[in-house]
Amino acid sequence: TISISGLNRTASLGNTPNNRAEDTFQVADNLSYVIGAHSLGIGADIRKFRENGGTANSSRGSFTFTARYSTQPGVAGTGDAMAVFLLGYPTNASIAIGNGFTNIRQVHSSFYIKDDWKVASRLTLNVGLRYEYMSPLTEVRDRIPSFDTATGQLVPVGKNGLSRNLYKRDNNNFAPRFGFAYQPFGNAKTVLRGGYGIFYSAPLPYMGWSAGQSAPNLHRATAVSDPNIPNITFARAFPPELLT
Repeated sequence: TISISGLNRTASLGNTPNNRAEDTFQVADNLSYVIGAHSLGIGADIRKFRENGGTANSSRGSFTFTARYSTQPGVAGTGDAMAVFLLGYPTNASIAIGNGFTNIRQVHSSFYIKDDWKVASRLTLNVGLRYEYMSPLTEVRDRIPSFDTATGQLVPVGKNGLSRNLYKRDNNNFAPRFGFAYQPFGNAKTVLRGGYGIFYSAPLPYMGWSAGQSAPNLHRATAVSDPNIPNITFARAFPPELLT
């Protein structure tokens, strides 16, 4: 990415290459059975999520040009950023170093049982219970970094006794549901309805590949030029002694 003061940015998007493949594999089934005033239902839904790839922000480098090296000493308002660009002297440059692409896996399992009970001609109750288990995000090569509270640093999961999971398992996601429909005047012109339920939302797989773009897998190096003498160029934009 090339940014020149006073002009629009050129080159590709800053988060390229952006290469992701997302797949969802699903097995689901539902069974209904009516017995008397009860309409019973039971079902299951199991999904496996697979997301490969990610983005590599600034992997091709980002360069910023200002009028710094074309101004006349002591004369305000002089200089031209385009001229400095043509000279090839960036004010600063940054680049992503490493590999932030990941292969994220996750499984969602949900099961439910319900009963639509016609208590009377005017009243129907809906009761049910759902259970959901969403496995923690994992990466096939354990390339998701986690935070080590002892050292205050990001470290790869699955090493030195650290779990492969990005976070702890949550096994108590029970979701009761209740609803009712009541006809106070015995006809369909006026119906009172209400309901209550608990719902759970799972972390999306993109959180895994987003975390995979952090250190130690991927980090950003920046070189800042000397304010008076140009010491970085297009040809040598990232000298080791200037990288931070």
